[in-house]
Amino acid sequence: MSDTQEIVQRLEREMADRAAAVEKVDAFKNQLAQAIKAFMAADEAVRGLNDHDSEIDTQIAAAIDEHLRAIDRLCRFGIDGGFGEEHPVKEY
Repeated sequence: MSDTQEIVQRLEREMADRAAAVEKVDAFKNQLAQAIKAFMAADEAVRGLNDHDSEIDTQIAAAIDEHLRAIDRLCRFGIDGGFGEEHPVKEY
């Protein structure tokens, strides 16, 4: 085999190796893009749930606060003046 043929065969192998490497890199890029899309969708879903949970937590906190205030009023002023402090507003 001549030197020229050997060089041509070596170059052909290198080109085939390079093409195979490019295919592997492209496949990795596609998998990475899919993983990023899946991550972004999951992240968006979690953020939506967190927003919803925060809204529910706020509603629960407001309801608890309202109930605690009612209990405090009952403890301070009683029902029909039966115990506790005198009510600051005279009822007519």
